[in-house]
Amino acid sequence: MEVAVEDREVDVGDLSNSNVNHNAANPRLAFAAHVKLSDITPCLDEKTFNPQARAFTRSIQKLGFAYLQVPTEIQRQIRQCYNVAYRFFDTPSKRNYKMGTTRDVGYMDLLSTSGKEYIQMRHTEDPKFKWPDDPEEFKQVTAQFFKTFSQLTKYCMAALALGMGVNPDLFLQILDTDEQQANTENYWSSTIYRYFCYRNQNHSEEPCKIHTDIGLLTLIPVTKVPQLQILDTLTFDWLHVELAGDYRDELIVFGGETLEYLTSYYYQAPVHKVGYLGEAFATKGKELTADEEEAIAEEIDGHPFMIKRKKVLTEPRQSLVWLCRGRSDAVLDPQAINVERQGSESQHGEKATTVGEFMRKKYATKKSANGLSTKDQASPGFPSMNY
Repeated sequence: MEVAVEDREVDVGDLSNSNVNHNAANPRLAFAAHVKLSDITPCLDEKTFNPQARAFTRSIQKLGFAYLQVPTEIQRQIRQCYNVAYRFFDTPSKRNYKMGTTRDVGYMDLLSTSGKEYIQMRHTEDPKFKWPDDPEEFKQVTAQFFKTFSQLTKYCMAALALGMGVNPDLFLQILDTDEQQANTENYWSSTIYRYFCYRNQNHSEEPCKIHTDIGLLTLIPVTKVPQLQILDTLTFDWLHVELAGDYRDELIVFGGETLEYLTSYYYQAPVHKVGYLGEAFATKGKELTADEEEAIAEEIDGHPFMIKRKKVLTEPRQSLVWLCRGRSDAVLDPQAINVERQGSESQHGEKATTVGEFMRKKYATKKSANGLSTKDQASPGFPSMNY
């Protein structure tokens, strides 16, 4: 496929037109691309590829992730989600929505082990499904979040396809179809999304253990409490990616194991975790001396999460996590991607399979980082849509 590329090719290290924090705690974070949503929308709307879009895809390919700056309206929607999530987790009625055995949606309480709780959702208009009604706007706000992030996913997927030199339709055809979504009463989204609350108190395990995501693409708004870490496969350092991002308007974007399989490892699923509170500042929740605070302030260069003198870190972390997954009957055909990209099949390319079969094999050995039972069909958390 011929890809229209505007002006010149931009490498990950050439990001002079991007909003990069070159004073991030780890120098490797300076190589991550920070691009605006408007930089990648032409990838879907016009199938054109500009230097900023190339920087976005190269950052995901080389470093494992990139930052995506979203406009004011999407920022407002994200704030609304934080608001309803905060109020939901603050009400006893949350326990009325515990994860069941027929659908992998609902509330999970892991406070005693990893200090977190969350609600996992799939979009649906099924009249038999009861959405939380406290706060009363929970469903309305969440439905808008689903609609907006579904579109963001398409822009990102189109950019990633063009970054490989292939037609975006080869990636987009794996997603839920418009026809599926039009059948409102029977539609349950293949994609799952979660509202997390990390209480960061009285827990023995890391808030979210080391893992890779199984799906196509993960989008996470940068949070005010920087605990998300991604493993740098070049240096094997943990990158505190939220220190280099802006919680006001940026998302962190990275691929999952399904995208890795589809692209024959051109895009790889980064290893990541949510570490202990304060780990980004090397404090591990202890009181700080004046000298330690000064060193941290210099290291993070005016980062908004400045630590007040001798204050113990106990702030909860609210997080929104979008986990895009393909529909179960969609075909993953790595060799078709290779033919489109290189003109021939690759001896290293994987065989064609459906999303459902791929996930069945993965879940046979994969352990959930969020307390879900993904192996036992009669247990809460068993995937109910992608199989």
